[in-house]
Amino acid sequence: KYEGYQSMKQLLSLPEPPDAVICSDNILCIGAMKAIHEAGLKIPDDVGILSFDNMPIADLVEPTLTTVDIDVFELGVQAANILFKIIDNPEARQQQSMISTCIKMRESTCRRK
Repeated sequence: KYEGYQSMKQLLSLPEPPDAVICSDNILCIGAMKAIHEAGLKIPDDVGILSFDNMPIADLVEPTLTTVDIDVFELGVQAANILFKIIDNPEARQQQSMISTCIKMRESTCRRK
């Protein structure tokens, strides 16, 4: 949470701060949300915020958090398979993999007018 908070404070201090941010997980996002609120800004009116994970806490924070829902088990399986291929053949070319995702729209994002 602390890293999300500190990073968001730095972003908000820029001459042109962002009007939207994407966080890598819900915990970092909660820290970023705290920094946004402390700056007197409103989510999503001033800054939209989105996160990966879709942990249950996304429904408990205010405003509720828009997230990208990803099957982390499948992500781990595919990452392990790629790792095993590289171990078997260190000369192997870079691997690509697709994992389905779903955006869970909640209150932390809004459409541009």
